[in-house]
Amino acid sequence: MTWNQQTTGSFNELYAVYFADENTGWIVGQFGEILHTKNGGKKWNFQRSGTQENLNKLYFADTQHGLVVGDNGVMLTTINGGKKWEMQESGTDNDLYGLALSPDGVVAVGKGGIAMRYSVEEAQLPAKLPPVAEEPEIVAVEEETPVEPVAYHWDIIRQAAWRTDFADTHFVDAQNGWAVGSGGVIAHTTDGGQTWLPQHSGVSENLREVEFVDAKHGRVLGSGTLLQTENGGETWEPILQATKQNLPRVSTMHFLNAEEGWLGATIGQTLHTTDGGKTWKVQKTGTTTGNITDLHFINSQVGWAVTPQRRDGGFILHTVDGGDYWKIQAKTNQPGIAVHFADENRGWVILGNGNSLLTEDGGETWKLKTTSQSTRGLQRVTFRSHTKAWGLGGGGAYITEDQGVNWKAIPVATRDEILAMREPDPELPEELAPEAEKDESEAAVVEAPTLQYDETPEEIQNRLRTERERPGRLAPEGALPPNAERANRPPPPREQQPPPPPEPERRRRRGGQRVASVYFLDAEHAWAVGSAGSIYYSANGGKTWERQLGEQEHNDFREVLFYDDKNGWIAGNGGVLLETQDGGETWKKLRTQTRQRFIGVHFASMEPKWGWAMQRDGTVLYTTDGNIWTAGDTPERPPFMEGDSPGNFSLNDVAFGKFSEGWAVGQFGDIIHNKDGGPTWTLQRTTANDRLLSVDMKFAPLGWAVGQGGVTQRTINGGQYWRMHETKTNYNLNAVSFISKRKGWAAGEAGIVLRTTDGGFTWEPILTGVPKDLHGIVSLSEQEVYAVGDEGTIVRSTDGGETWEQEHTDIDNNLYVITRSKDGKALWVVGQWGVVLRRKLETQEKISMR
Repeated sequence: MTWNQQTTGSFNELYAVYFADENTGWIVGQFGEILHTKNGGKKWNFQRSGTQENLNKLYFADTQHGLVVGDNGVMLTTINGGKKWEMQESGTDNDLYGLALSPDGVVAVGKGGIAMRYSVEEAQLPAKLPPVAEEPEIVAVEEETPVEPVAYHWDIIRQAAWRTDFADTHFVDAQNGWAVGSGGVIAHTTDGGQTWLPQHSGVSENLREVEFVDAKHGRVLGSGTLLQTENGGETWEPILQATKQNLPRVSTMHFLNAEEGWLGATIGQTLHTTDGGKTWKVQKTGTTTGNITDLHFINSQVGWAVTPQRRDGGFILHTVDGGDYWKIQAKTNQPGIAVHFADENRGWVILGNGNSLLTEDGGETWKLKTTSQSTRGLQRVTFRSHTKAWGLGGGGAYITEDQGVNWKAIPVATRDEILAMREPDPELPEELAPEAEKDESEAAVVEAPTLQYDETPEEIQNRLRTERERPGRLAPEGALPPNAERANRPPPPREQQPPPPPEPERRRRRGGQRVASVYFLDAEHAWAVGSAGSIYYSANGGKTWERQLGEQEHNDFREVLFYDDKNGWIAGNGGVLLETQDGGETWKKLRTQTRQRFIGVHFASMEPKWGWAMQRDGTVLYTTDGNIWTAGDTPERPPFMEGDSPGNFSLNDVAFGKFSEGWAVGQFGDIIHNKDGGPTWTLQRTTANDRLLSVDMKFAPLGWAVGQGGVTQRTINGGQYWRMHETKTNYNLNAVSFISKRKGWAAGEAGIVLRTTDGGFTWEPILTGVPKDLHGIVSLSEQEVYAVGDEGTIVRSTDGGETWEQEHTDIDNNLYVITRSKDGKALWVVGQWGVVLRRKLETQEKISMR
């Protein structure tokens, strides 16, 4: 007998295997892992279990009907070979390790000696039960095997290697390091970053801080979660479960060793553990309602913490009994963002403006030491010794070797680009901040605050106009560092008749890539991590950087156009415009000479290649050969008040009608129009001041535009006049698509879809059952509709929107656009981190012109 090794592609532990026949089998294991093969194990595919619990045992009656049991009483069943697994009520929280089927049902055994029998009808439990002796005909139910649904397949044409935004990194030596990021991602290297392999965190929350006290013991802090490992990350366990209900958010952590450590939290709380996180003691400082920004202990009793105040400055807190009692030792005129003590006497506090406070008497007196260089707002600081530290700010990474007297700027740059440092929105808490445009070369857009749906539409519009009226986004008094908890600001005062908003200000031009954290192991060796799975390494103190992980081009893709099955274009942030001539096998980057995001691409013919691409400010790039692109005039937005100078547009979407006639929509309800493909775009008259996000003009002069707060606009004369129609929803609508002159769809926040059958006069809200924001929608016929959205969401309806089914894509990138190629042969989807999906269509539906 010989054994051949097979590769599953999984890094999880696998606990059970079952084959229904020589080719069809399943494997279950750690963290809800289910793998399926149809060719005897040559290739294994992932199936969604819907749980993160360990799965321990499985049984299949045939190739369609299966049963799985696991930890915490998990019981799953399937009736279609695992395409969909349903959670069943087991009646226990004990771990279930095994199962067997009897004529009376299922017997499951597990932790604590539990043995449970489930007497169920076969119609309820889709597994073939052994027959009862006196009633052998019971197996006749097997004839009712449901028809296997059609498997619709999405091809992943292009995708970034790591689908995450890294937020922090930590190295214990020159070889061993970790990086953490969005979506629960943990990456680990044992060769100094030449190769990075994933570690299974077991969570999907965004992770923002990682810290190791040695090569084995480490902790990761995230949104509402704290993870711990005792084996270098081979396994991660969540801790802090007991106090989670009473702790809104943890902002920082400090551990003396593998067993003892403290967490800084909101409302002036700390948490203390002496057993490696198994138990935690909540400690209330009693001195502040602000959250602990940073803390440092020199032993089990003596420690210091810094916390900002709501209006100005901050406090330095001190404890001599392990955190049970804290006193205010000093008040600072700037919020302290980091604290470090070499011993009981010598201390160092770094303020947000780069200045330092030093003490030689344990904090009884503090001396201010001003820095000679501007750090442009330090946000995160890590101490290498009591004289050396590095920090992050808006201008890059900074290093000091003389306790903050001098800060040396260390730009994170490659041969091709200088990477910008991440600057969190100072007004919103981290988990509430909207996902901003990665391309900051365009006009600043004042994002609306989270909508309060108990407001009337009039109140919402007045509040949003008041927000726009401000000359810029100003941080509130006592702005907090990025890891600090920010108090929710009260809504701005409402005005009955607010004046027109001023022009949005311009932001400083930057590239699309961001750096979130820089870690210096010593004076020479450093790693920087950031957006789209990027990791950079420097061996010379930051003078030069080389890419260790992440792709050269990882901008988000926002638009896609395919003329036929071979020729296509993709546009995105940072002026990226790609072309393929072989159906997506290879892509060529076109030279556009812009850093702005493209909002649309249009080609009128292939011989010659006549095409247009529009930037966010309304500038159109023209080409007659597909290679050379020439920018036309930038349209000017008329001034609000007489005597003011014209401004720039900030546009979100563009649609072209016959040949080259175009319409673009954007901020403040702006709609601009071009009649003949020439350089002149003119502003059209609209009836709303709300941000418009999508426009559909395929039936021009009929057209529709949708946007913020459920606003819809409709025109019957090519935009000479746009009329607003009520949708009775406050959700933002991100996309609109019509299949005929009367029937159309709009998609938006929280999985909402609106349907109209009278040309847009009335709209009916429909829930897709998937609570993810939808960004794109396309209708292939009056019955078949697709929508795409956050975290790889693709939903499909084949009955005109009555029911929706979520499709599995094996990706979790946000998807922004779905479109059908002009020849009708394929659907294309593009999205976050450069992902491109394709589905070939068997039948071609014709658009109805009725």
